[in-house]
Amino acid sequence: MSKRIGFFVPPQVSLLGLDCALDTLRVANRVRGDDFYRWCTIGEADHAVQTSNDLRLALDYTMHESLPELDMLFVCGSIDPAEPKSARTVPWLRYMSRRVPTLGGITSGAFLLARAGLLDGYTCTVHWENADLFRQEFPDIRVSDAVFVIDRDRMTSAGGF
Repeated sequence: MSKRIGFFVPPQVSLLGLDCALDTLRVANRVRGDDFYRWCTIGEADHAVQTSNDLRLALDYTMHESLPELDMLFVCGSIDPAEPKSARTVPWLRYMSRRVPTLGGITSGAFLLARAGLLDGYTCTVHWENADLFRQEFPDIRVSDAVFVIDRDRMTSAGGF
């Protein structure tokens, strides 16, 4: 049985964090000799998103479409952690938290999870450039300086280094 992983890709996504996650899964599949890990990309309202380095990245789904069943959902970080603040993304993440067993954040993706209240009572990590801002915005959430943190059903990564 394979693991199905979704990646929510906001506007101005940092490709380094997303690519490190995707390429790790690709290599794991190659070493295993099968497609144990399957993934899809999800955007807010469009099937493409402008990245932080001005590339246009095609996406598999929007958050308004019927998605395949997921075992994990990772929220990728944008270059500006103050964005996106879409009124639609936070309720969608709360909805998905009831349907997906494991949630995670990559680089500044933890900001969106925290805005949705999905890191309350958890320890997480964010990219070092954004750690102070995260601590200011979410003083009640424990932030580690570790490269990655797994706390029960939440996984966060400071990014691709």
